[in-house]
Amino acid sequence: MTVEHLDSSVLTTLDAQPISVPTAGEGAPGLLRVVTDYIKPTAAGMASIGSTYRLCRIPVYAKIKSVVIDLGAVDTNASAAAVFDINLAFSDSAYDGTQVALQNLIPTTALTGATTSIATYSTPNIIFGTIAAKNSGVKSLGNEVVFGGSDTAWFPAGRELPLWDFFGFVNSQGTAQDPGGFFDLLLYLSTAAGTGASDYIGARVSYVV
Repeated sequence: MTVEHLDSSVLTTLDAQPISVPTAGEGAPGLLRVVTDYIKPTAAGMASIGSTYRLCRIPVYAKIKSVVIDLGAVDTNASAAAVFDINLAFSDSAYDGTQVALQNLIPTTALTGATTSIATYSTPNIIFGTIAAKNSGVKSLGNEVVFGGSDTAWFPAGRELPLWDFFGFVNSQGTAQDPGGFFDLLLYLSTAAGTGASDYIGARVSYVV
């Protein structure tokens, strides 16, 4: 066996001369911002694959630290089937500074700045994984999903990056560049409810800028 004594890259730079101070939220302390939101789907919507629910608008330069999802009794079947994909998607607003060419699109798993649409839904990021409703309409509260996805590039390194940088956006010269605008937390109903019901879906996103 070999004994190890390792410092993180941040601590290594802090121990160096001259000291290199990391950026807030990327190894240095930062002001944690929290946004909460909720929505109430309809029973018919919960019975239809492809229904989407947008919550918690955040800037594309946010560094995500926590994502919590609360599900109400959205599937009252004894064997609930409802499953949501948890994506980040560009804002659908025409007025908040999100580029027209990017509005309503979903960054893909390619992490090259590529996007897909809700209609096409080809390799969407599903960055925070999926969440399923509980049987018999039981509420499911306080689900931390920040590391619920399958993209190993995200955890834990992605948590230290602005979202636009993690998704690989670049300018026309191929240099990394913030595209501006906002992302929404987008829940996509990938499996319809066994018995759809109208109840709340809530979210809490914590981030540093």
